[in-house]
Amino acid sequence: MSDQGPESNAELSPLERTIAAKLSARADAMEADLTRFVAIPTGTGYSEGLARFRAIMRARLTTLGADISEIAGES
Repeated sequence: MSDQGPESNAELSPLERTIAAKLSARADAMEADLTRFVAIPTGTGYSEGLARFRAIMRARLTTLGADISEIAGES
């Protein structure tokens, strides 16, 4: 958001400003998550990395109340 300057915020609705402020407040945490996620090797067929990433996502989504099921992909 800082790249856009404060004047761009004037064009947002009150709801959009609220969302933008909440995202901005979480910017450091989201950047840390992204850094963590891209460090996990998940190349085609690398089951260890894929399992690690899947476990992270499962834990987060479960915390949010999601009902999770896994569907096996093609081998």
